[in-house]
Amino acid sequence: MDDIARRFLQSEFSTLSLGGAFQRAGIYAKDSETETAGRKRLRDHLRVLLDQSLERYGKPVSDDQHMSFLRELSDSLSDRHGRILDGGRFRLGIAQKATNLFLKYCWCAGWIPEPPHCPFDRVVIEQLPGMRHILWTRLDQPDEYMSLVIAARDRAGPRSLAAWELELWSASSTERGLADK
Repeated sequence: MDDIARRFLQSEFSTLSLGGAFQRAGIYAKDSETETAGRKRLRDHLRVLLDQSLERYGKPVSDDQHMSFLRELSDSLSDRHGRILDGGRFRLGIAQKATNLFLKYCWCAGWIPEPPHCPFDRVVIEQLPGMRHILWTRLDQPDEYMSLVIAARDRAGPRSLAAWELELWSASSTERGLADK
């Protein structure tokens, strides 16, 4: 794949990832509605961090390494953009959704090895007994996030989280009529 095509896909993957993580997530402070430039700076900063993550995820990473990245991402964006964020925080739940979704796209494209986790959202969390009370959009505690990982691994059985979630997505999209017939 030539460099231009790869850059195009990488840009599309980050756009889709931000859309999936930000949509209806209530990440912005109520009084920042007119802060269009600040929102753009946040999105651009996150895109850069996601692009840079590909080097880190070019080889398999452990849960601890992945969790460390998610916390760094959340803290970095909170520190730099906190004034426009709800509660001054770029919550861990938003960081994991954007990152895990971006890694999923890159993995499906064959650019990186299988990611350590899957994107946790309402559809995935509803499959996890005892976890349905967790709202990924409000999640900001590493222990709570790791409880989702543990519950998902239990539910996935011998499959990896990435493979299990991809199968779940496929079944869900078929039910919604999104898959090819």
